[in-house]
Amino acid sequence: PVYAETEPNSSREQAGEVPADAGVISGCFQNSGDADWFRINAPAAGPLLVQARTRDVSSPCDLMLEIFKEDGGKLGESDDSGQRDAELSLQLPAPGNYFIKVTELAGRGGPEWCYALQLFHTRPAVIAAAPTDRLNIPRGGSASLPLTLRRFRSEGPLLVEPATLPAALKMEPVTLHPKQTVVPITLTAVDPAAAPSDGDWGPVLVKISAPDGSVPAAILQLNPPPPKKQDGELFRSRRTRSDLFASIVPVAEFSLAPDPVAVQVTQGTAATVTIRAVRAAEWTEPIEIALSTPADQLPPGLTVTGGSMTATELAVTITAAADAAPGPCTIFLQGKSKKDKAEPVRPVPPIRVDVIAK
Repeated sequence: PVYAETEPNSSREQAGEVPADAGVISGCFQNSGDADWFRINAPAAGPLLVQARTRDVSSPCDLMLEIFKEDGGKLGESDDSGQRDAELSLQLPAPGNYFIKVTELAGRGGPEWCYALQLFHTRPAVIAAAPTDRLNIPRGGSASLPLTLRRFRSEGPLLVEPATLPAALKMEPVTLHPKQTVVPITLTAVDPAAAPSDGDWGPVLVKISAPDGSVPAAILQLNPPPPKKQDGELFRSRRTRSDLFASIVPVAEFSLAPDPVAVQVTQGTAATVTIRAVRAAEWTEPIEIALSTPADQLPPGLTVTGGSMTATELAVTITAAADAAPGPCTIFLQGKSKKDKAEPVRPVPPIRVDVIAK
């Protein structure tokens, strides 16, 4: 739901009351030096995230965000967040009223000086940030894009699955344990002999939900680097996209696949998964198989042992300690190799692991 700013709201006393279920605040600076005030009510202490959106709505605004307690004390402020618009992320210390003040840094105003604020407050939400807006997948192989997750009032496991994919690609659903914050989205071009077609490219949409089917507010934020400046240019704005795009490219130096794609491991025991490689004729170098995410992203009590693949197979061991947390999770591996100046890194499609209580 969108809450639209209404004037007058240029002072704290005139602050517009934002409904508890509002996910977006939209506003406009009526004149030079205008300030917009909004009041939100927090039913309990907890996280608050306010993200300014101006480039996305083709606005020239550069916003300053400030938040105040009911007694007038300031909790925080922001006028930028790296390459992105301003962002306020903080913990509200107690239930009660809080006030958000929005101003334009240079004091500009008029009909075109509009903005939106994305509000994460009372509703469960997951924000998935990607470092680019496109992914190239070698024919017959896989490629991955790491998503970094931020959770708001969403504490349990998550299911990540495809909603829309180009016809020639597939993506296995991924189950994340509650503490996992990095998920490589892995797409696979399943047919190495397929002729190029319109099914080789298109948009990618990903659904994030709880395993029981309930869906938090899931937002995908793409952060591609700004295009390089050309000679003579004083400024080059970053690209802003809201869609992820994938396409198939020629066969890579090697591709990897797990067998099986899902295993069960009982507490206090181990299981093995065989990683198989399909190599280009000229690529005979060893392939180092290891985790593609930090080890602390594994559930407590679970360890994974990779190794060096010198031929076309390698057994990877997955060990569950006696006190490993039972339940499903996903393991992400990759293979890295080197030949002369080339050093390709290729993902292994995700491996589903179910830890069984002893």
